[in-house]
Amino acid sequence: MLVLGIDPGPTKAGWALIDAEGTTARYMQGGWECCDEENIVRWICGFDRGDLIAIEIPGLVVRDAAKHSLVETARWAGFAQGFTYLRSTSIVLTAQQWRKELTGKPNASDALIHEALRPRITDLPKRCSVHIRDAVGVALVGHWQYVTGARRSA
Repeated sequence: MLVLGIDPGPTKAGWALIDAEGTTARYMQGGWECCDEENIVRWICGFDRGDLIAIEIPGLVVRDAAKHSLVETARWAGFAQGFTYLRSTSIVLTAQQWRKELTGKPNASDALIHEALRPRITDLPKRCSVHIRDAVGVALVGHWQYVTGARRSA
């Protein structure tokens, strides 16, 4: 199953394409680019042969200082999710949800995520942006939830 994972941020977004089967997957490609309508549309439209799009959405706001960036992130996540309804099946996950399913800890560190992904993802570059790695995590856990019937959104 081809899965596109998107990890939007307030100004840049990570994306990753994986070929998932069971609990493992092969990394195919990914990037970390400006988060705008043009790129989001390009990623999703270029995904014409895929089966699932998994998108990270903001979860809990814990600090007032984070509110503006989370509002921007929510805007891009919402745009991506809305556009996917026209193209493919999608699933949305908060960072806490996919991190907990992948590592057992909702606030897992980047190092713990890296450790959890290594044995499950072949061809993942040894060094890549944490945003690409997060997009891989979103895609993998989105695949798991889709296959088990949990949290389907479209």
